[in-house]
Amino acid sequence: MTRRQGIGFVLLCLWASAAWFTVDLLPGRLALINGQGLHFFLIGFLAMLYQGLRRRRGPGGFASVVPWGVVGVGLLAVPLVLLDAAQSMSALVPGVVVFALIPVVVVTGVGRMALLVPALAGVAGVLLLVPAQMPGSPRGWEGLGLTVLAAGVTGACLVVLPRMLRGVETGWAVAVMCLGSGVVLGGAGVAAGGEWTWGAVGVEMARGVLFDLPEVVLLLWLVKAVEPYRVAARYLVAPLFTVIEGYVLLKPGLDLRTGVGVTLLAGGGWWLLRAEAEEPVRLGLV
Repeated sequence: MTRRQGIGFVLLCLWASAAWFTVDLLPGRLALINGQGLHFFLIGFLAMLYQGLRRRRGPGGFASVVPWGVVGVGLLAVPLVLLDAAQSMSALVPGVVVFALIPVVVVTGVGRMALLVPALAGVAGVLLLVPAQMPGSPRGWEGLGLTVLAAGVTGACLVVLPRMLRGVETGWAVAVMCLGSGVVLGGAGVAAGGEWTWGAVGVEMARGVLFDLPEVVLLLWLVKAVEPYRVAARYLVAPLFTVIEGYVLLKPGLDLRTGVGVTLLAGGGWWLLRAEAEEPVRLGLV
């Protein structure tokens, strides 16, 4: 990982970790699916406009775009639909705990089995830091299952996308994937219903540009630029930054459990980021 890529990774994690208080700065005015669908559609439109102003040729014919466009929708939109459905089932295990499994999925998918140690250490760190209670009802278990499925889909997409995006400019990747995700989420939002007002649309457009656009651009740029397991480390490092931000701002007491959790998260994330690149063992995902 180059210095520039490292800076981009840190910025991505800081941006993701700040969501817990940026939401309070500008609260959403639409349902999650409707709002995110609008965010992605706007980001995709702006990316396409940007590429047009730069007079960049498109990434190829329709047939060549569809495969990675669909996988991109799987990375951006499908997990949101699954998580939204899971929340309605009152799953008691927070999504951040389940999504800490993404590095495990990725290192397995690329055949870097030696990296299971830091990936599992990160999972243990999150479990120590984030309170989690197993569901006590069938509906709760269904919600947990959907959350696990969302993490699995995200991990699988991170594994296969880098090879599919070779030669594709980041701007076109953002345009195609976000427009596709906006259409998918828009359809899901229409099916679920919800009230739309011009004021709510204006707020959501501002949220999309201020909060989501930088994160999406950084994520897709890193997906193209670095190894999948390094990108997956974001699901360990971003929670670590959230914990640090909480301690800096709220100044709660520090106990042994928290100290061990932070150490495991930091160690697992650092190990994944610093691991030497090598030719992976192919397991069918790549």
